[in-house]
Amino acid sequence: MRIFSSRQQALQRGIGSVEVLIGTAIVALTLSFTIATVNHFFTVGTKTADRVAATYLAQEGVEALRFVRDSSWATIAALPTDTARYLDIDSDTIGITTTPEVVDGFERTVFVRDVYRRSAGDDIVDEASEVGKVLDPNSKLVEVSVHAPATGVTVMLGAYLTNLWTE
Repeated sequence: MRIFSSRQQALQRGIGSVEVLIGTAIVALTLSFTIATVNHFFTVGTKTADRVAATYLAQEGVEALRFVRDSSWATIAALPTDTARYLDIDSDTIGITTTPEVVDGFERTVFVRDVYRRSAGDDIVDEASEVGKVLDPNSKLVEVSVHAPATGVTVMLGAYLTNLWTE
């Protein structure tokens, strides 16, 4: 049996304290990284779910505007351009209103934009284009924006609508 001196015993206790401190630090870091990773996965999962839902709501908005176009081109043509509008969907009709629309926590906004065509041809050109262009009264660009305030996700879909029935 070996007898330790008081100095050796103090050294052993110091080393034991350092081992406990390092072990505690490793466990704390592992737990904090695990919690951060799980939190990140939940955040990404929530944003992904909101992005999918917002995409479906935006697509529904484009389809609703196609329905309005099919009912009456004059309704689409009369909308002010570059002004936020909202859909009013009930079981019987689809309308366009100035009252903000919130669907299950998602804010859906509709914008109608003018369409310009190249003077020498039918190609669609940007409004700011320097080429010769003319306003096409029988076409509109509709953009549907859906925003989820809870997660900050925003989805925007656009489509060109034309006056198929030439009213």
